[in-house]
This record gives sequence, structure tokens and C-alpha cells, in this order.
Amino acid sequence: MLSCALFAANSATYNKVIESIETQKKADLDFVKQNADVLRDVNEYVAYRIYQEQKIGSIVPVLINSTVGLGIGSFVQGDNKGGWIGLGCDVVGTALTAIGSSMMMSASMPDYGYPGNSSPDSSYPYSTSSSEMHNEYDQASYNTGVTLAIAGAITLGISRIYQMIRPITYANSYN
Repeated sequence: MLSCALFAANSATYNKVIESIETQKKADLDFVKQNADVLRDVNEYVAYRIYQEQKIGSIVPVLINSTVGLGIGSFVQGDNKGGWIGLGCDVVGTALTAIGSSMMMSASMPDYGYPGNSSPDSSYPYSTSSSEMHNEYDQASYNTGVTLAIAGAITLGISRIYQMIRPITYANSYN
């Protein structure tokens, strides 16, 4: 009997709690309906503030990439893909230019020879004419050097253009 009385008391309390919850839901719904415009404005403001705090700028990365290069501006921005592409292209372009320039210089420098290594048409046994290429290998080496140096310069130019555009496109896609 005592358990029946406790059950009845608990049932009444349960029903009051449920009724209170339903009343609160209706009050909340009425509040939302009455203040929908204000809440919409608050949500838009909050969304705008979050956007302003989280957006990524592109001016500093573009300036860094256009002056320093090596994809550093993209890395600063948080764009690892753009940074690695910029770094790779700058390294390859620099290597091609350096190798090509080195080949051109070595092919066009006079061969001053060593004792016992004189040119047949030279009156002095340790020098040759510096105005001519020495043989076909030197001419081919020089031409290959020119080609590599030009390819390196083009690679560096395209890389620099890419590095100035990439931070802008990354910021637009991120924001």
C-alpha cells in the first residue's frame, strides 16, 4: 500500500514536470516567434564576426612570395600545397639556371693548357686563342648551357607568377 502511495505521488510529480517542460517549450517558441528579426540579426552579426576572425588575408603572402619566393608566403598563409609547389619550382629553376650558366662559362673559357698539352697552332705552348670555341664539344656544351639557363629563367618566371596568384586563390577558397 505504501508502494502504491509512493507510485501515485511520483506519478503526480512526473506529470507536473512534463507539464512544466511543455509550458517552457511553448514559452520559448513564443519568444522566438516574437523576436525572430532580432535573433536573425544577432546570428548574422555573430556569423560575420566569426568570418572576420577566421578569414585569411592574401596581401602579405603575395608580397613575401613576390620578393623572397621559395613558397614562403604560402607557407605563412597555411597553404602547404602552394608552398611546396613554389619551393620546388624555385629550386628547379635556380638549379637549371646555375647549371646552364656554368656550362656556358666552362665552354667559352680559354683552355690554358698544361705543360705537354699545347695547341698545335699556338706559338706559346701554354695558351690557346680565347676568341674561338675549341672544338665541337665546347660548342654543343655552350648551346646546352644556353638552353638550360633559358629553361631555368622561364621556370623561375612562371614560378614567381604562380606564387603571386596562389595566395589570392587560396584565400578565396578558404574564406
